Amino acid sequence: MNVDPPPAVPHPCDQNPNPKSLVKPETTFSVRHMKIRVESIPENYPYTLSPIEGVFPNKGDTWAFIPVPFFEFRGLGAPPPDVGTPGDAYIDTTPGAQALYSKSEEEWTRWAGSASDITSAHPHFADGTRARFLWFHPQGGVEWVCQRTIMRRQLQNGGALGATVQSNLDRVSEIIGRYLVAEAAPGPESRLSASEEESELSELSDADFYPSKRARRLAPGTGASISVPIPPRPAHASRSRAPPPSSPPAHFTPDSTTLALERELAALKRDPDLKLLRNRKRELLATLATRRTTSNTLSPTALQTLAKEFNKSCPSTLTPDEAKQALPDLQRLVDDTKKRLLALRAQRAGFEMQLAERQQACEALKAKGAK
Repeated sequence: MNVDPPPAVPHPCDQNPNPKSLVKPETTFSVRHMKIRVESIPENYPYTLSPIEGVFPNKGDTWAFIPVPFFEFRGLGAPPPDVGTPGDAYIDTTPGAQALYSKSEEEWTRWAGSASDITSAHPHFADGTRARFLWFHPQGGVEWVCQRTIMRRQLQNGGALGATVQSNLDRVSEIIGRYLVAEAAPGPESRLSASEEESELSELSDADFYPSKRARRLAPGTGASISVPIPPRPAHASRSRAPPPSSPPAHFTPDSTTLALERELAALKRDPDLKLLRNRKRELLATLATRRTTSNTLSPTALQTLAKEFNKSCPSTLTPDEAKQALPDLQRLVDDTKKRLLALRAQRAGFEMQLAERQQACEALKAKGAK
């Protein structure tokens, strides 16, 4: 029996275009876009995407690329827990301790850095050639790029890995700090949407970047002259801007603790139950109401669905009748706890009054001694 896929819902950036944090009201945000081919969008992607006129070029009436929006939050310290949806990014702007975070389906995860082999995949684009990974470009800022782009940029940087995880995080802090300083300075250039170069580079093959095996065999032995095709420069690369400095090559010798943590992380990512649970969560979210309401209420059907799914994974030993009978006892416990809390507050107020009286007496004694 064919099951129709759940209807797509508006993207969270469209559902809530003004995501304010109550925990950290000073947190700012802006909308960024990830550039991705139309055919690379997964079939189970839960949101509706539409092309934006003038953002990405189209071929006649066919759109080759489509923008996937995401929020970029900024603030001091770690990201607040009450903002962000899967795929959003957060920049900690604390001077000297800048950091980058990405929102997964469960929590905020700190980016390990461009020199690390531990990557943060996009929650909705994490499979095969469609996978996109978090990146921070010294000029473009936050990006979601493919694995090939990451490998090419690591080769351009000498393929160096930091000696420790902390050194990678320190390097991220330095790169983000320079970017924020350059962004604050007045200039004619504006920020790019995420991964603007993906369209040109995705058209090139590996032969455009590396010589063939036959060319590598002939080069040292015969002294033959080999011409490697140079890929054309993108149109936006003609701007007068110095390339970012490359870091010197280094040899990475991880310690035993780092290796153990990396093996444990890889084993967790390979767990098949994790992928099944995430897919099931997406299906359940797709069946809920399409728009968020300020009252945070769910329909009775949605509550029944959530209750059934919860009972499947966490079966309860109480029947509904037993739960109703236990409610008065729970209410009495709550009332007793409230009474004890009020008594403690009154006792604390008395102690504070005694402390204030003692402080006044001490000050009076000091004043008499001074005379």
